[in-house]
Amino acid sequence: MLRFARSSWFADSGCQELFLQNPAGGVRVEAPKRFGVKLGFPGTGTVDQRFRRGCWEVEGDVEFAGSAFFGHGPAVSVGPSGRLRVGDGFSCTATSTFICQESLEIGDRCSVSWDSLVMDSDFHSINGEPANSPVVIGDDVWVGCRVTILKGSVIPNSSIVAAGAVLSKRLNEERAVYGGTNKLLKRDVTWSKRPSNAKD
Repeated sequence: MLRFARSSWFADSGCQELFLQNPAGGVRVEAPKRFGVKLGFPGTGTVDQRFRRGCWEVEGDVEFAGSAFFGHGPAVSVGPSGRLRVGDGFSCTATSTFICQESLEIGDRCSVSWDSLVMDSDFHSINGEPANSPVVIGDDVWVGCRVTILKGSVIPNSSIVAAGAVLSKRLNEERAVYGGTNKLLKRDVTWSKRPSNAKD
């Protein structure tokens, strides 16, 4: 587990405007140095980079299983008992928020679009229910813009979550499109990070 000082780890990564708050937790990166983990990098036209900065508030543990890219303005908060695991080949466009109080696992080759919220806690007990419940996002999942993924969500491998969806439970079908509130919209779909009109 890599322990890092308030400024050293991110300053060397080329990150721009990332606020470190309580960086007391552990970070483990299992990626080749040339790919690494990039947090807060510009490159998308969907955010005003002058007024939105990212925030890294980690008291628990974070594990990067390979390369990862977070665009401008990400917010990552991991509580003292939290464990965030990010799979290899992860990408996040910009200004999305990840909150982990217990367990948040993101599989390999996942993409999260801008302004999405993923959280394993609602920070309040309702009718005696636990405030926290693990979130699992499978491999090869594409999360559209402005999606909310709440505690207890499990998203199957190779799924697409449509823009604006709200998820709050275990979903079962792989290779499907989910939208609305936990609604199955379409079956037997495939997607690729590479546009279909891209040249070889």
